Amino acid sequence: MRTGEQLDALLPEPIPAVVSKPVFPAEAVERVAAVLAALAPASTPIDARTIAARFRQGLKVERAIRDILISLARVGEISTVDSGHSFARRLTGTG
Repeated sequence: MRTGEQLDALLPEPIPAVVSKPVFPAEAVERVAAVLAALAPASTPIDARTIAARFRQGLKVERAIRDILISLARVGEISTVDSGHSFARRLTGTG
């Protein structure tokens, strides 16, 4: 083994680049899709603040997300059990 090879063997693996948060979409349809996508994997109801924290704009988009959540609850796409504080996807059975 040459000295260069030995040195390479001792160096730690490079740290992967930090994955940045996605940008909350500007278009209405894309915003609704982003909110539904955030709700999909949640095993318990989540609130607008939790969803907003997943996006680069953070709390700046919390109000827009909350408005979308309320609209989706009104049309029956999602549900809330705590008067609109947190929301969950409605599970529907098939068959």
